[in-house]
Amino acid sequence: MITVRNDMLEKGRTLQQQHRCVDVTHHEDALFVTSEKAVYQYTLTGLVIQKLYEDTT
Repeated sequence: MITVRNDMLEKGRTLQQQHRCVDVTHHEDALFVTSEKAVYQYTLTGLVIQKLYEDTT
């Protein structure tokens, strides 16, 4: 995670996932993480809330 303080980027905490992380986005109090075939919702502390979508083809 990256934090902005005093107009500077700072390295923050690291989240561990059980899947490959392709992209991360933030909306309100949630993180949305995509793997190669799924989208997961996480809390800001790194707990998985749910798998929102998975391409099973």
